[in-house]
Amino acid sequence: MKFSHQLKFNSVADWKDHYVSYANLKKIIYDIARLEQLQNQDRHSLEYEDGREPLLVPVGSGRLSDVGSAVQAKEDELWHEMDRELADIIAFYMKKEAETLSKLEALDLEVHSLERAMTRAPRSLSLDLAEEGQQPGPWTGREQAAPRSPPDQLAGSAGRVEG
Repeated sequence: MKFSHQLKFNSVADWKDHYVSYANLKKIIYDIARLEQLQNQDRHSLEYEDGREPLLVPVGSGRLSDVGSAVQAKEDELWHEMDRELADIIAFYMKKEAETLSKLEALDLEVHSLERAMTRAPRSLSLDLAEEGQQPGPWTGREQAAPRSPPDQLAGSAGRVEG
């Protein structure tokens, strides 16, 4: 499968507008290749059969330099397009980084507020749990049932039956 088809099928819809324009770059590259091929054909047409180049080139043979300047113009266009695409990629990633940092700051703020709430809560939680015969858990700050011995359990259950 061609790369352009794979890119189309595996692209993220929300990011589609931010992908590199491979079709445009590919067109410029093919134009450069075509012009270079013309340039090489012109060079070969000026050679003798034994491979030597003529010392004097006819006056009307400016086509070779025209093709050479066209190649240079297309290469300049390619570099300009690649620079533009790179600038777009950098802008996109900077935007995504800012969004991610914003989410991180919001989560950090939420964690700190929960930590502050937990540092205030254990005192009141400890008092509430002590009244219920429980103690806070060591790793979560949540309540954990205090271990009871079998005689306590029997006394508790006997007390309920009698009461």
